[in-house]
Amino acid sequence: MSCYGQTAEDLHDSFDEELSLLQSLFLRRLRLKLVPGAGVVAEPLGPVRRDANGAGLLPDLARGAEAWLLVRLHRCPLPTLPECRKTSWLPVG
Repeated sequence: MSCYGQTAEDLHDSFDEELSLLQSLFLRRLRLKLVPGAGVVAEPLGPVRRDANGAGLLPDLARGAEAWLLVRLHRCPLPTLPECRKTSWLPVG
């Protein structure tokens, strides 16, 4: 048995559901750029894909939906060190 049905009439409901989901998308291609202050390391928790500019890529959102990203902030004892002002993304996959 096919997941879309066996007759042309069976396709209507499946396509209607898919099209309504596409129409309800409210925000697409969301990007999140974390810019920590001096002496702060921002560490997003969980795998997040990144674009070429280093921004995190968030999923598309339907109207009324939510996306969450937990970020751990570290304070460096010597804020002038270069490694004390960065974003530390975890690898994906």
